[in-house]
Amino acid sequence: MCIESNDNNPKAVIAIGNPLKGDDAVSIRVLERLHEEMKAGNLSEGIDLLDIGSRVIELMHHLPKYETVIIMDAVKFGADTGVAQVFDLRALEPKEKGNLDPHHPDLFQLLEMTDRFERLPEQLLLFAMEPGPMELGEPLSCSLENKMDEYTKAVMELLRD
Repeated sequence: MCIESNDNNPKAVIAIGNPLKGDDAVSIRVLERLHEEMKAGNLSEGIDLLDIGSRVIELMHHLPKYETVIIMDAVKFGADTGVAQVFDLRALEPKEKGNLDPHHPDLFQLLEMTDRFERLPEQLLLFAMEPGPMELGEPLSCSLENKMDEYTKAVMELLRD
């Protein structure tokens, strides 16, 4: 999927993940559903839907453009596989950051650098989905596959707020 960006849009959803590594593909799959919802007229076209794959460094380029950003990713945070949780990345305490494993060790450093040299969006949320297996060549697990509608609706609700 390509990156679709319009510098005039105040909101963006950014998917991080690898489509070839099992549950690491979950955010990309949710983004595909959001595209479908947009085409059906159920989601405002004034929202950018960006797939940056595993290139987390691209966040530095994209974040300063928006007032609201929802980053979607498979993140281990100690819940059962398939559980989703929203984290306010601007309000996370250092202790809370230590409990999150986005499997991108530089994510929090990257956010700090972006804030120091550019600016972070006013609202910066992480829509984290607790993954199961993230092995190369594995499909999305049933635990996550069965929750795709739930994830899509939850992200759409966050965009309406």
